[in-house]
Amino acid sequence: MRSPSWTSRDRSLRIDPQRRTVCVADRPIELAPGLLEVLLALADGSVLPRGGGRALDGRIRALRRCLEDAGLESDRILTVRGQGYRLRIL
Repeated sequence: MRSPSWTSRDRSLRIDPQRRTVCVADRPIELAPGLLEVLLALADGSVLPRGGGRALDGRIRALRRCLEDAGLESDRILTVRGQGYRLRIL
């Protein structure tokens, strides 16, 4: 079961899995359902494995672009070489 909400320590990113909403700097942003699922999977701070295909790579690229367009730093989603991706939590 997912927690009611998740907020980065610097409060720049807030995710509410129950309401399926994301806010950057207290402004709500729209994410496609697939991108939201990826962000929810990253929110616990663990590495999200790439798996064998490239589908996740495309979603990560799109998610990075959406978050950056909303004002979040472009390096908040880190590539962990040989493993996958991780959300940098501030």
